[in-house]
Amino acid sequence: MKELIEKLVNIPDSYDDFLLGVISYAKKTPEHIIILKDFIDNNPQVSTSDVAEFIIEQPDFRSYSTINERIGLYKMNMECRSMFDEVERYADLKLVTTLIKYGISNEDILKEVSSFSEDDIVEMRKKIEC
Repeated sequence: MKELIEKLVNIPDSYDDFLLGVISYAKKTPEHIIILKDFIDNNPQVSTSDVAEFIIEQPDFRSYSTINERIGLYKMNMECRSMFDEVERYADLKLVTTLIKYGISNEDILKEVSSFSEDDIVEMRKKIEC
């Protein structure tokens, strides 16, 4: 394991979370240590992405995640997606507000911002122009 860790640390774009993830995978079986060392040795320009892709392609990779881990990752992805949607909606809201203030027509605004309906824009225009 020590030899593998040295190889992982010497990958130019290596970082802490990458090291922890690969070491966690390598500890599962002695064969993982061997195949990872061989992969790194046979790919002198290897990057962290290459190593991650190699691990993901291993036939036993998926068998290590429990259903609870998968559900947890799914929930986390959904929360992140929801947060991203909120940020995107806020950015669109600012854009629509700015376009209304500059007198851009509803038709032209709809071309720029697909997340708003014409009714949304009409309502916003009423509030802004009051």
